[in-house]
Parts: sequence; C-alpha cells; structure tokens
Amino acid sequence: DDTMKKVISVMLTVLLLAGLTVTVCAEPSPTGEVYHTVEYITYETGEAVSNPVITVEDGETVTFNGSDNEKFTFAGFTIQGQYEIVSGSLEGPSITIRPLGDLVVTANYNGVTPAPSNNDNGNQSPNTGYDFTVLEIAALVLLVGLAGFSVAVKRLQKSKG
Repeated sequence: DDTMKKVISVMLTVLLLAGLTVTVCAEPSPTGEVYHTVEYITYETGEAVSNPVITVEDGETVTFNGSDNEKFTFAGFTIQGQYEIVSGSLEGPSITIRPLGDLVVTANYNGVTPAPSNNDNGNQSPNTGYDFTVLEIAALVLLVGLAGFSVAVKRLQKSKG
C-alpha cells in the first residue's frame, strides 16, 4: 500500500513537470494595435525617389498627391499590396487609401520607365513553420521523469525483497 502511494506520487510529479514545461515555454499570442508600413516612391524627377516609410495604424487612411512638373506629366499611382480606396483614383492627382497590409505606393510619370521592383531579400526571409523547441523540452522532461520513475520502482522492489 505504501509502495503504491510512492509510485503514484512519482507519476503525478512527472505529469506536473510535463504540464509546467508546456505552459512556461508557450509563447503568448500577439496583442496590441496592428500597424501597416507604406513605402512611397515617386518618379517626378525622372528617377526613383523613395520617401521615408510611413507607419499607419490599422483602419487609418493615408493620402498621396501627384502633380505635373516642368519635365514630366503625372500618369497615376501603382499600389502593391492590399488596400481600399477611400477617395480619389489610381489615375487622378490625389488618392486616399486605407491599407489592409504593408504597401508600396508608386507615383508614375509619363516618359519615365520605373525600375523593376526588387522585393527579394535573398536569404534574409523570416523563418516559417512550427518551432519544435517546446516539444523538445517537454520530451526531455518526460524522459527525465520516466528515468526517475524507473529508478524509484527498482528501489522499491529492492526494499521489498
């Protein structure tokens, strides 16, 4: 009867350690406000000019204006990414949009050929997929617990017999 209590207490300790490992190592869900980045590129000088990246809170709007100059005539906007047009149009001199994700907005001008977009970051892309670290730690704790359990059972059997 005393032996059974010891075995059960060791088993419950192993379960407790395994449960704590999973809850301690789990990453919390992201919370807080969502922001989108908007890069604005204009060709009004004949060459690409990238303005500082704008950070827009989710649900907010941003307005862009294109105008003719001495050399080039404004031809419209090109937008890469998901967005909603609030006012204006892609062909007009002004557009107000609501970003639904990260965007690249380009102001195009007649007589200027935009350089090809190079959105490839080479080998700098983020890691994707499941992180097995939590699973590895839980398996290690479980193995250590099982080893301790087997040692406890063997000692109990030796003390009995």
